[in-house]
Amino acid sequence: MRRQLVCVWFPSWSLQRVASTHPEIKQRPVVIYSGTNGSAQVTACSKIAKANGVRVGMPLAEAQALCQTAEPHLEPHDPRMDLEHLRAMANLCEKFTPLFGIEDSAHPECLVLDVTGSVHLWGDSA
Repeated sequence: MRRQLVCVWFPSWSLQRVASTHPEIKQRPVVIYSGTNGSAQVTACSKIAKANGVRVGMPLAEAQALCQTAEPHLEPHDPRMDLEHLRAMANLCEKFTPLFGIEDSAHPECLVLDVTGSVHLWGDSA
């Protein structure tokens, strides 16, 4: 039997993790940044922040200035916490498949699940 894998990608995983741990910020601009006060840069931003003109790579101070209409939620990028939460989510997948994991990269955003023998449960795999 040919092994069949499913990759579940969470684009902007840092944003999704922050939103899931702070549900009260869903209607506010969210900006995740790296660096210290003088050199902090935006590493991820929500759709609301983007609508205010915030872009990845811009200085944090500029992002804050662009979000004058709504108080932005500013969060330092925490790769360790991103990884910890993604691993916890992967462990929850054990009830669906005995083989599961996360992508092997510096900043993983994907779960990988072995669905061999169970694809028929979701209809045609093509």
